[in-house]
Amino acid sequence: MRTVLAVPKAIVENLRSAVSACYEELSAQVQADSSLDAKLFGLLSFFTTAGSLLLTLPHALRDGRMLLLVGVGFGALACLIGSMGGASPRMGPPPEEFYADYGTRAEADYLAQLLADMSATTRINHQGLELRRKALAVAVGTPVLLAVSYGLLWVA
Repeated sequence: MRTVLAVPKAIVENLRSAVSACYEELSAQVQADSSLDAKLFGLLSFFTTAGSLLLTLPHALRDGRMLLLVGVGFGALACLIGSMGGASPRMGPPPEEFYADYGTRAEADYLAQLLADMSATTRINHQGLELRRKALAVAVGTPVLLAVSYGLLWVA
């Protein structure tokens, strides 16, 4: 009596589709990371310009305008932390290591392992992107809050 362990073709096709979808998610995370970096560096250049204007213009820091400089400083610091913080997104396991370990297995087995590895990488990337998004929110929110405070305290 001969037993053949065969995985139904539908399961293998589903695994291929899931791996493809996971790869697309990883690609989107890399693009989102690049976009967040561009926003953070653009905002950092704005804060640098605003801070240099506040420091170099005569009488720029009188009448409580130091509060504006503090807001610009906190915003710039949040931009730096956001751009340097969090791991850069990865695309999954290195192919040579993965195929050395799992390349001789059945297709369904290595697809399932590849899907598990890529899903873990997706979760790790998501954490790094969340840190950068929070840093961007702080970089935008802190100067705005301090500018509004300045407007309410000294201008009104």
